[in-house]
Amino acid sequence: MYSTFPKKDELLIRSGLASAWGFLAVSGAGGVFFPPSSITAQAGAMPQVITAGVLLVASLVAVISILWKKWRLEWIAAYFAAAGLAVYVFAVWTIVFTDQPSRLQQAASLTALIGFACYRIAACRAHAKQVRKTHEILEGKIE
Repeated sequence: MYSTFPKKDELLIRSGLASAWGFLAVSGAGGVFFPPSSITAQAGAMPQVITAGVLLVASLVAVISILWKKWRLEWIAAYFAAAGLAVYVFAVWTIVFTDQPSRLQQAASLTALIGFACYRIAACRAHAKQVRKTHEILEGKIE
């Protein structure tokens, strides 16, 4: 996906992406093994643990996809990661508006993480369109 960039820039981009996905995996692991009581009180224990597990697995798949240069896997994983974050983010925003406005920073930061996943979805989609267009040109379907 970044093969047109200089190698050093490609390495920096891939390292940053792998780190971001890696820390999201740590977040998912935290939600599975140490679910926060304030969130489980809002969303329930089972939905919290399940969505944290989805986040954990999806983020690990994204890290592997970046290391193996398989952008299509990251594209799919980003959808699941965003969904896995959604329940947690909804619960935190509920806490902000009903109980503790002091959690506004946490809620906004978590919402930004969904934005990161959506950005990766859009970037992978744009790359897929470019690959498809290039393939069609090479196959002689488009002039």
